[in-house]
Amino acid sequence: MERCVECERLGVTEFRVVPNGDRVWVCQECDAMWREGDDRRAPCFADVLRYLAEFGLTAAALDPVRSATGAPPYQRAWRALRDLVGEGRLSVLRVGGYAGEARDAVGPWGPDAPPLNAAQEIPADPGPVRLRLSGGVVVELAVEVPGGPLPMPGALDHESGPDFALLSRADVESVLRRVRARTWETPDGLGFDTGRFHGEVVLTTDRPSALRVRPA
Repeated sequence: MERCVECERLGVTEFRVVPNGDRVWVCQECDAMWREGDDRRAPCFADVLRYLAEFGLTAAALDPVRSATGAPPYQRAWRALRDLVGEGRLSVLRVGGYAGEARDAVGPWGPDAPPLNAAQEIPADPGPVRLRLSGGVVVELAVEVPGGPLPMPGALDHESGPDFALLSRADVESVLRRVRARTWETPDGLGFDTGRFHGEVVLTTDRPSALRVRPA
């Protein structure tokens, strides 16, 4: 589930339109809708009920796509890496997203927290997921890959994160091809640039050990 840019609530979920098989993302709070390929950080394409009505359909035509959390661990890790390098997204954390949204999710909270436009790294406690903030936005999302499911920070700690250690170098390369990234060899692994995001995948014995994603 993602945060909606229209109503700013966590409610955007993937659906399939049953008659034609189209994939759409719909906010269950405000009915904003995006089509496959749309930038869901931009204003929505349409109101979903109006969109469906144009085809003589109702909300009953929307079939929820199974959540990635219900997928097998390998498939979930592959999808999570695709979302991270292709969309700059890990759960509700987004590269290029507002610093306030990131701090709402992982902290720090309270009156002693630095100003949102200050350069800072969050969360305050050490952990494998780190976000670098500057100018009021997230300018880097970094992951140190543990040997198992990724512990999620702050208010997301109820989630079981993806196990990126299940992926091989070949898997990483297939993800980068899928998001049409330009890639190059680095001393530690692979660099990539999708046009929207760029960063590095550090490989240790042909397994990802660290991931870094920044706005292009």
